Amino acid sequence: KQWYQRRVRGAPPFLSVLQFLTQQLQNNPTSVQLPLFISELLHSPLIYYHPPCIFDYTTNMGDKEKAAFLELTRMPYKAQSIWFLNGFWNQGAEQEAEQVWAYANKFIELDPKKKEGNELDEFWSHKFLESFGETLTVLELRERLKKIDMDANGKMALLEYLLSRYNKTVKQTVDAPQGGNQDKIIEAQNKLDHVQTSLNAQQASLQAVKAAEEQVRKSEEELRAAILDLEKQETAYRTQVETLENKSKDESASMVSRNKAVNELAQLKQEDPLPLRKAKLTQEAALRKVEKERKAAEVATANQEKCVRETEALVQQAHDYLEELKAKGGVALGSIWWMERELKDAQRFLPKKKKMQFNKKKKKKKKKKK
Repeated sequence: KQWYQRRVRGAPPFLSVLQFLTQQLQNNPTSVQLPLFISELLHSPLIYYHPPCIFDYTTNMGDKEKAAFLELTRMPYKAQSIWFLNGFWNQGAEQEAEQVWAYANKFIELDPKKKEGNELDEFWSHKFLESFGETLTVLELRERLKKIDMDANGKMALLEYLLSRYNKTVKQTVDAPQGGNQDKIIEAQNKLDHVQTSLNAQQASLQAVKAAEEQVRKSEEELRAAILDLEKQETAYRTQVETLENKSKDESASMVSRNKAVNELAQLKQEDPLPLRKAKLTQEAALRKVEKERKAAEVATANQEKCVRETEALVQQAHDYLEELKAKGGVALGSIWWMERELKDAQRFLPKKKKMQFNKKKKKKKKKKK
């Protein structure tokens, strides 16, 4: 029980421990605690959900392997994930690729350094484990990290977690094959980087379109307000003219009143009142502003459409190149899968019509292969 609680490194595997405990029970048939502990051990969630607690992945690890592994854990999360997928692709990693993708993205989400990070501290490690259903107390977490944390710095690298999660040793990981044609992989990654750069430009152009459209909306609101004010002033002007005309023709009024109305009417018709002149100038300025903003929005939209076309072409080129690499064989399949997954993720930022067209092209190619 002391061995189980302390999780001593180099201890025998689970079945050997169970055999040992059974033998102790036979030697001590009056013991009450041993059978209870064996039952507890069999039903413990640690046995099923935390295999590293009874699996020592540092067995037979030399200083060179440890140093090499620590170098791997200093790589960014993406590189750690790809190393793991490449090395164990034909040993179950292919089926777990999507889950590894999820783990990596959760690490990136939690790490303040985001994509440039390589490990999580105790607090964020706890958050990570909780997000995947591994709810542990602080003490349990620290015990878990002791088994995972290779450099004993109190932090958890993604690769350390993957070894713990999938029962791989450090030696296996360090010696894991990374596939051939690395120059082709680098070229494929360069194409993917171009896609990402284009996507960034596309997102920037989309924001420019939204900003331009917002300016148009505001200008149109100003124009509508100016038109309403102009209509109000024109109505007031016509009402004033009509009132003065009626007064000048009213025979029941005195001659003085009628002459005064005639003079005021003449002055009014000679020049528009100040409020009316101001309303006309404001409306004309608002109209010019709207026309200007609409032209700017048209330019921004055209630029955004151009960026979309360029991005679509780059995505298609990268996809075709990856398909070509897979057909040749002998390449790092984990790297290929990861880049394809990034391309799939990039498609989310393409307009729906473009995305549908891209998917149709992929289906046609698959049919031709069949």
